[in-house]
Amino acid sequence: MLGLGIGGVKDEYKRKATFPIESDSSIQNTKGFVFDGTGDLLSVADHDDFSFNTPVNGLADSPFSFSCWVKRDAVSGNEALFSKAGASGQAHFEYRIFFVGAKLFCDIYDLNSAHYSRASSVGNISTTDWQHLTITFDGSMDDPADTHVNGFRAYLNGTLLTLASGAGGTPGDMENLDGVFKVGAMDVVSYEFDGKMMQVMMFKYKLTQSDVNYLYAGGTAARNPTIETTSYGAASYLIAWWPLDDANGHEDHSLNSHDFTKNGGVDLDSSGDTPF
Repeated sequence: MLGLGIGGVKDEYKRKATFPIESDSSIQNTKGFVFDGTGDLLSVADHDDFSFNTPVNGLADSPFSFSCWVKRDAVSGNEALFSKAGASGQAHFEYRIFFVGAKLFCDIYDLNSAHYSRASSVGNISTTDWQHLTITFDGSMDDPADTHVNGFRAYLNGTLLTLASGAGGTPGDMENLDGVFKVGAMDVVSYEFDGKMMQVMMFKYKLTQSDVNYLYAGGTAARNPTIETTSYGAASYLIAWWPLDDANGHEDHSLNSHDFTKNGGVDLDSSGDTPF
């Protein structure tokens, strides 16, 4: 028994020793992407990587997470962070994450906008300064006996937010539909984002508090999410990483080739302004 114990410790030490303590982006750039609130958005054509309707571990859907740095020009408008929704009317909705004024809303849909489950921030989120936001979904459609609300958790600058539950119609599990994945807008063109974003990431995994803390990095650095470290274990679940910090920042820097199409005038900032 003693020998097995020592061997286990050595194996665990060796496993951890293969990972770096941290891995920042190779270049810490000084600009993000600017959205002007009128027709500016980033989009990726419909792809199964952005649908999460497959049941996992007995839950209705599969998990996902979204992480980004965001700076809104004002907190009075209705603005989308990201969405996967159809091109006409209320049909073909999967999920939408958006602001209504200073409150954050996270919606999961069953086919259309009339049937949804929701988690929304209890307190206001003032994002006229750079803030790090992470939204995670665990695949459930109810309220487990923990800090999830309808499957969601949300973190602001690494701190778990208090969320309230909501619903409309008859909520159900998501479907794999044909909507476009968008950042900065939802539906056709609505809830258009007005402000700046950078270091946008999408995962097919529910990020842990340790993962969130690592990506936030205390607001001091842009992390490289493609490299596992001793405190971050989500690299293999990365769907896409769009740094939005140079002229090619809308291109996917993971290995999955989910490059954004730039719509409207969204582009690299003309002046230096980042959270780092």
